[in-house]
Amino acid sequence: MRRFAFFLLLISLPSCRASDAAKTSGQVVAIQNLLTEERLSEAQSSLIQALAAQPDDAALWNLRGIIDAKLGNVPGAEEAFEKAVRLAPQLMSAWLNLGRLHQLNSGRSEAIAKGIRAYQSVLRIEPTNAEAHHQLALFLEWKGAFRESLEHLDRLPPQDRIRRQAMALRCADEAALGNTKVALRLADDLMRDSQLQEADVIAVLPAISANEGVALRLLEGLESRGLASDQTKSSLAVLYERQGKLTSARNKYELIFRSSPASATLTDLARVAWKQKDFESTLSYLAHARDLAPDDAGIHFFFALTCNEMRLPVEARKSIEKALALAPENPYYNYAMGVMLLQWAEKDGAVPFLKRYVSAQPSDPRGHLALAAAYFGTSHNDDARRELAGIMGTSQARAGSQYLLGRIAAQEGDVTGAIAHFKQVVTLEPNSSDAHAQLADLLFGKEDLEGARRETAASLALDPDNYAANRTLLRLYRIAKDPRLKSQTERLKTLVEQNDANLRLLQRTIKVQPW
Repeated sequence: MRRFAFFLLLISLPSCRASDAAKTSGQVVAIQNLLTEERLSEAQSSLIQALAAQPDDAALWNLRGIIDAKLGNVPGAEEAFEKAVRLAPQLMSAWLNLGRLHQLNSGRSEAIAKGIRAYQSVLRIEPTNAEAHHQLALFLEWKGAFRESLEHLDRLPPQDRIRRQAMALRCADEAALGNTKVALRLADDLMRDSQLQEADVIAVLPAISANEGVALRLLEGLESRGLASDQTKSSLAVLYERQGKLTSARNKYELIFRSSPASATLTDLARVAWKQKDFESTLSYLAHARDLAPDDAGIHFFFALTCNEMRLPVEARKSIEKALALAPENPYYNYAMGVMLLQWAEKDGAVPFLKRYVSAQPSDPRGHLALAAAYFGTSHNDDARRELAGIMGTSQARAGSQYLLGRIAAQEGDVTGAIAHFKQVVTLEPNSSDAHAQLADLLFGKEDLEGARRETAASLALDPDNYAANRTLLRLYRIAKDPRLKSQTERLKTLVEQNDANLRLLQRTIKVQPW
């Protein structure tokens, strides 16, 4: 049961007839004493009797709200406090209790609006009330009204302005407004407070999160003072990761795991290791995480993608199949399976998985592009064109669509159309070695030797090992009787021809992220 010890028990009685006031006052004091002794059942029974006799007594309804709050009945408490302030709009204690109640639901915009209303009502009754100014500043910060929040902090008595909770709130407001120098100074002052508690900082972190410099100063300060819990250390690790400080992030996650081993932390470590391209460590973290949480489909999914990155198709297939067994309807797992089958040149097998993804995520152009590639690989060119028709105008898939249309046109003997498509690709993606190589091959077939030389040179400048470009270069050397023909012939033998699955421009577009 949640306890609400912070609710006021000293009630300001509304004006009423003298005899009624005396009677009500005695009842209130008796119930207050029961509440002080935590005799909630007796207090509730006494209150029910009192309300039966005085149903329109605001002080009694205020007590009713306190009892409901102590019993964890938040909706009942809100209803009681609201009735109290309707009956006696000047009953400040009920407004304060109402504000405190809404503070418990600060994640809801409706609760924030109600909390603001409650504390504004207090200030209409008592304009200098310090609690109301501070709490209203807090609610306004939650609302994102940072300047208004600062205005109420400025109205606090001098001794209250330097309290650590008020300083933390001011630091957050200044940080959110982009006043980083002021916020950093306040953060340093806060860190020097001998009474500082972790909760003082955690309460304002959401408002500070966009100002990474201030957030970093506060989180590192908590850790240096030995006040950081694992959750705070995790927030610091996330911030390091977001800033690209991957080694620091990884070290922090390692510390967290040593103090509290959990599969989620191992997954965090795997994600950072992946970003560092340390795939062996990624697999090691995920294998450990899989032991701790064998039924977590996300871990098997991540493991599969890592195996695929390391060219371990057997292990990758086992893991993605396990992920799909645990979550067969997950669209991203189906997408990953389809894309991996494309890469493994199993295009027939890829089609049903990619169809499921397209059905579940029809607005994602990557799904249509991957499915079109699978159709092309199985000689269903009309189906491929149909998938491409709706995505050619999207920036994410425009180059990939033109590439695939060029491949289709070339396969069907439409060399002129294929050249037009690949010219669009090299305009959209000038750094695509494959697109330049395909265009060079087509221009060579049209006996445009100058164009073929130009595109071959562009392709090889981007990727000296591009098989198609090296093959075209060999043909150009042969026609020109170039003395380098022999060495180019030997070079071509050392290169492994890429099959249709290795359409790298398409792969980049339809890439699967493990998180």
